[in-house]
Amino acid sequence: MLAILLLESGRVVPTTRLTAALWEEFPPRTATHQVRKAIGELRLRIPKNVARICTEGPGYRLQLESARVDLHEFKRELELARQADPLNSAAVAGHLRSALALWRGEALAGISGRIIEAAATALEDSRLAAYEWLCNVQVNPDEAATTVSELRELVDRHPLRESLRHALMLSLYRSGRQAEALAEYNRARELLADELGIDPGAALNNLHAAILSADPALLATAEPAPSPADPAAPGAPAAPRPPAALPAPAAPSSVAPLAPTGWPRQNLGTPPPSTLPYDIDDFTGRQEELDWFTDLLKTPGPAPRLIAVDGMGGSGKTSLAVHLAHRIADKFPDGQVFVDLHGFTPGCEPLRPEAVLDVLLRSFGVNGDQVPEGLAERTAAWRTACANRRLLLVLDNVLDETQILPLIPSSPNCLAIVTSRRRLVNLDGAAQLSIGQLPPEEGVALVERIVGVERCAAEPEAVAQLVSLCGGLPLALRIAAARLRHRRHWTFGHLVMRLSVRPTGLDELSTGDRDVVESLKLSFLVLRPEQQRAFRLLGLNPGSDIEVGAAAALFGTAFEEAERILESLIDVHLLEQPEFGRFSFHDLVRDFARSLAASSAEPQEDAARFAALVDYYVAAAEAAADVLFPGRLRYLAEPVPAEPYVLPAWTPQLALKWFDRERRNLIALLRAASDAGLHRQAAGLPRNLGAYLTLQEHPQELLEVNEISVAAARRLGDKLLLRLSLTNAGLGHWLSGLCGRGIKYLEEALELAIEIGDRHGQAACLSRLGSFHNSLGRSQEALHYLRRALPILRSLSDHREEANALNAISSALNVLCQHKEAEKAAFMALKLGRQMSNLSDEALALLNIAEAQLGLAEWEMAIHRFQQAADTYAQLRNTTMVCVVDAWRAYALRRAGHAKQAMDLAERVLAVEIGSPMRRAAIANLLGAVLLREGHEQRAEDQHESARRDAGAVENIFELALALDGLAAVALRSGRPGAAAASYAKEAEALFARIGTPVCCRRQAE
Repeated sequence: MLAILLLESGRVVPTTRLTAALWEEFPPRTATHQVRKAIGELRLRIPKNVARICTEGPGYRLQLESARVDLHEFKRELELARQADPLNSAAVAGHLRSALALWRGEALAGISGRIIEAAATALEDSRLAAYEWLCNVQVNPDEAATTVSELRELVDRHPLRESLRHALMLSLYRSGRQAEALAEYNRARELLADELGIDPGAALNNLHAAILSADPALLATAEPAPSPADPAAPGAPAAPRPPAALPAPAAPSSVAPLAPTGWPRQNLGTPPPSTLPYDIDDFTGRQEELDWFTDLLKTPGPAPRLIAVDGMGGSGKTSLAVHLAHRIADKFPDGQVFVDLHGFTPGCEPLRPEAVLDVLLRSFGVNGDQVPEGLAERTAAWRTACANRRLLLVLDNVLDETQILPLIPSSPNCLAIVTSRRRLVNLDGAAQLSIGQLPPEEGVALVERIVGVERCAAEPEAVAQLVSLCGGLPLALRIAAARLRHRRHWTFGHLVMRLSVRPTGLDELSTGDRDVVESLKLSFLVLRPEQQRAFRLLGLNPGSDIEVGAAAALFGTAFEEAERILESLIDVHLLEQPEFGRFSFHDLVRDFARSLAASSAEPQEDAARFAALVDYYVAAAEAAADVLFPGRLRYLAEPVPAEPYVLPAWTPQLALKWFDRERRNLIALLRAASDAGLHRQAAGLPRNLGAYLTLQEHPQELLEVNEISVAAARRLGDKLLLRLSLTNAGLGHWLSGLCGRGIKYLEEALELAIEIGDRHGQAACLSRLGSFHNSLGRSQEALHYLRRALPILRSLSDHREEANALNAISSALNVLCQHKEAEKAAFMALKLGRQMSNLSDEALALLNIAEAQLGLAEWEMAIHRFQQAADTYAQLRNTTMVCVVDAWRAYALRRAGHAKQAMDLAERVLAVEIGSPMRRAAIANLLGAVLLREGHEQRAEDQHESARRDAGAVENIFELALALDGLAAVALRSGRPGAAAASYAKEAEALFARIGTPVCCRRQAE
């Protein structure tokens, strides 16, 4: 620690830098306390008349009193050598010898650490450069001979440093040892060839040639040394030049000192300040942002240039700002200054602007007793100091606008780059840039830079998962990658598994003083109480995002107030807005919010607010379903929200869009409601959600939500609600092809309906039992159930269920080849659907009409009806049913003689992936028939074989019979009517006879 303070004597060394020097990447949590303790011990050991350690701002400054530091003496002698008359080589050499005489071995020997080692390397480079300079100015043979032995030792330690070899050769030659000088050249050439596969550089080659020719210029007075202001000044070819100002070890500073290059003008020989933190070697990505910066800086404006960068904690704002500052530093020759304002630093109060100005002005050369009192006076003094200068100022970790406005230089030639976790919207004239997560490819590239390309290439999928789990957050990625780099036995898959345990996976993203949770906590703690409450409550939402209306229900506020709070959380980067009106968390922020909710001190309020959120979604889903499925009955057993909610005025298209957006959120909410014991809501919500999932054909999700509904209704013991849940669950099993299990649910529901006198329920169960039996190839039995249901529904004026029953009757009659009666039933269903403006009933009715007309050989009329049905399903965005209808239309087009149109349409349908095995079987049989008629026997066989597998899996007897019939037709058409064809035909015949399908409707391939 004393070494760092000595290296930076007279300047403030931040505690963070001392911590980094002592423990590097993995400091203990007590690091700050241990630094303070060590400083106290040093103060006791160092006499006050020698040096004092002063506490200033965020760190400590070593103030030397009577002590002399060899480093300072070394630098002073070098400076005197530069200032000496270049033609007086004896004076220059004298100062250089005095500088080198101060060395007693390696600098900082016995002290380890990255920062110390970097400083030691810089000091050694300066020492070597001084030797090289000395050799260049020593022309006298006796003087040249004095340095040969030391130079040999240095060359042995640095054999690849050509400039040092150059100095040794020159000293040997000047001391009359030409042969040894040439031998050194040969040794250098062989070494470079063996080690690096290269030849000596131009300077060494030129010196070698000059020695061979005994060039008299080698014994002439040396060229004047280049000055620090002109390091590229011409001289001997690549000859060693005097060292420039000694570089300090690169490390971040808090309030970096300004060199006195401006008002008041003192020490004009001091180089301009360059106190930027080091630019990390593995900086990766952000090319779009860097390009934005570059374009912005091309056109200077008349006002002070100001760039404000905002982003969530850990998004890499500081790294980006520092990286940019290093790229453009040469455009600001009067200095580059970095200031950490501690707006979000744990354990530190944000720096007040007057305190920062005090340090800046003192560092600028203003004596302490001359620093003005008061913010306004110091601001004026600072702006005067910056006038007529090109200064780059990086103001990092800003709390708000008031903290930095006095620090912005007024000179139009200055640039201030500001970073904050908040959007600094009140910085007039500032160019604003919000940075988010890294794109996946840039996240992978960052991990590769830290861990290594080879390890990443061995587990590419796990690397991509790691980037996803870290949400593309640079801080999280760096911590995760650092853990892997220091744990060579860990695999990416192992770390991914640990991170996948949510929310405890956040604990894995901590190393030393770098901690994602602590970073997020800092952003949370500066929020106002109402924002903290809202943020915690948002952690109760199990969905991936939330709309304003739902947030208002969750917060218990008006719509406008909820929107204001949500917008304020966006401004501090704790929320994102992926689209207008919808708000979401970054993945890691969501985990943090949920951890706050889980450990809340207000469990009763949280439970009440979560119930209000569930009630809102129950009400919203009910309203959306009423628009999409008009004519539905309401039941007293269904949940009624405790509060009235203002819901949008939806059209069918908007209601469908709402369900599309909220589908996954509703499923997640349903699971959470069930876990929270909100059984009535958990039983009732699936009725509306399930209707949408049925319409859009999401069979697996439909099964899950209906099972939750049935379980919740059983817990409640409410027979009417259980009957509703069982009826809907039965329909979900039909869509998944689990007809046998679905029939059991419906039979239990029918018994309950009879027991409680629920006639609507009786009719609905009978109607659905009819549909199920039709799918199982029991069309006559299906008609029996349906015709029992129909009069009950008509007596109850339940038009929606009546339309369902009529459509099911039409479907069964088409299977039995009773197309006229099927067409009549479907037209009645179409009329009811249009009266209710129920598009789903209308679409199914149009499909049944078209099938009936196809069976009646009314080809063109059938094609027209199929087109109408497809258009209606398209309005409902039901792509699966659009494909089913298009498969029918392709078949009708081929029967009507439109072969090319039929094949074009068939190819389009084949390109779509269908999830439902029931629908896949129907499509495959239809397209198989089309392909066979066009001579594509193998493709037709593939389709019918696929239909046979799917139909068998879901027990759809009719489609299974059609698939077997199609396979038999393919065998006959292919000229191979062997045992397989006969077997297919026999099986198909048996199934058709069991169903009751006449011969005319048995073989679609004909």
